Amino acid sequence: DEGLQDIFDDTMKIGKADMERALLPRACDMLRYLKKAEKRVRAYGDPIYARVYLLEFAKALAETEACLNYKAPAKEPLSQASALNPSLMQRFYEYPMNNALDQDAVLALIKEGYEYIDSHLDVICGRLLKFLSSDGEPKRASVIREYFRARVMHITEYLYEKGIIEKISVPIRITPNGRQVVEEIAYIYEG
Repeated sequence: DEGLQDIFDDTMKIGKADMERALLPRACDMLRYLKKAEKRVRAYGDPIYARVYLLEFAKALAETEACLNYKAPAKEPLSQASALNPSLMQRFYEYPMNNALDQDAVLALIKEGYEYIDSHLDVICGRLLKFLSSDGEPKRASVIREYFRARVMHITEYLYEKGIIEKISVPIRITPNGRQVVEEIAYIYEG
């Protein structure tokens, strides 16, 4: 029945707010896998094991690509993204899956991965930057994690490294009435 198919297709679409909410944790996953792959190549000289992380990156990339196209990531996101953007998935999934890569090829893919993230940074980090600039006060890492209900350390560090946000340390008490004070990392975005 075509009516049932239309209903099913509608459930697979997501709105702009859902898309923005879904992108942040996936971007963190992509950054984490790129950093691990880069470490395997640069520190250990191991491009073979780095391919494992590149393939994990490809899965997070596929889910990101689905979200950017206002679709809920499917059970098989690599197939879904291959239909949405075949050349992207050929480069980041099929190429490392089917070829023995040397260090230069792995580093080239890592560079392209960072470029992909940078090209979508405004959409990926829009909610985060709005939150960080909401009242002009630095937001502690624990507050950011609690607000977004996700680990966003990789993306906040990436934004800091790119000079987009600032990182400072702020004193906090260990307990509400305690006297002991420790430092916690906080971020601020001034726009």
